[in-house]
Amino acid sequence: QHYFIQSNLRHSMMKVILFTFIFSSVHSFYIPLIAPVEYNKGQTIEIKSTQVDSVHTELPYSYRHLHYCLPVKEINYAENLGEVLHGSRIVNTAYTVTVNEPTDCKEVCKVTLEAKQVDQMMDLIKKDYDVHLILDNLPVARKYTSPDGKIELYHRGHKIGQIYNDKTYLFNFFKFKIRYHRGSTPGKYRIVGFEVESSSVPGKSACAAPTTEALELHKGTSVTVSYGYSVTWEEGTVAWASRWDTYLTSATNSQIHWFSIINSLIIVLFLSGLLAMIMVRALRRDIAAYNLDEEMVGMAYGFIYWG
Repeated sequence: QHYFIQSNLRHSMMKVILFTFIFSSVHSFYIPLIAPVEYNKGQTIEIKSTQVDSVHTELPYSYRHLHYCLPVKEINYAENLGEVLHGSRIVNTAYTVTVNEPTDCKEVCKVTLEAKQVDQMMDLIKKDYDVHLILDNLPVARKYTSPDGKIELYHRGHKIGQIYNDKTYLFNFFKFKIRYHRGSTPGKYRIVGFEVESSSVPGKSACAAPTTEALELHKGTSVTVSYGYSVTWEEGTVAWASRWDTYLTSATNSQIHWFSIINSLIIVLFLSGLLAMIMVRALRRDIAAYNLDEEMVGMAYGFIYWG
């Protein structure tokens, strides 16, 4: 009888340990790629987008919610469960790069923004929204210097536009700088850096000659926007394993996403309660049976003693 109860206890504990292992594995999906991806020279890579968010609001948007150029074929990438829990949706964009081949200027498309859409873009610019792009699972970042000019910092994502002297300008040209180092196999390349510099270019084409003017948005007025980008490749000294150090060491914003923190705490508490409930239901009967058996043994010893 004792052996049977102990066997049940071991079986129940194994179920709990197995559930905990599965839960831990699912929860740890949302991490950078463990193995480096090596690309061939001339290989085409899509630039993807995760979301559009701001530290000043709690409402994120999908990249397709904005009035940017869309790819010919729209694809939704289901990366992992962590992406869903995080609230991100990875989608493809109209931007592509060719490994180790620079692009001087490429006009992607022209978009006509109606008056209502212009007002929406101006509102997003006012609320300081960031567009998050990724390449080889590495987020794009824009470089800036600290107020004293001594330290270079990086901020994830690029701004939709900028407000200067009470005027709202839209960024429609993006200069991508991609850093790489050569892989373990000759002719292979690993991506170790992804930067962007945004600018506002007025006129009919984003690839027009540089001017001192910018693309200004006016409330309630429609406008036609030309979007374009350029790509430069630069061999870097950063190892693939250290390519995230730049993001982890840069203090990009002092604002705290309280909504995200509370949301994460609620998820943790819910899953912890669910795990505790499963453990209690799995072990309660076995523990009760074990205690009852001990009482029966004690009573038996008592009868023998008094007898």
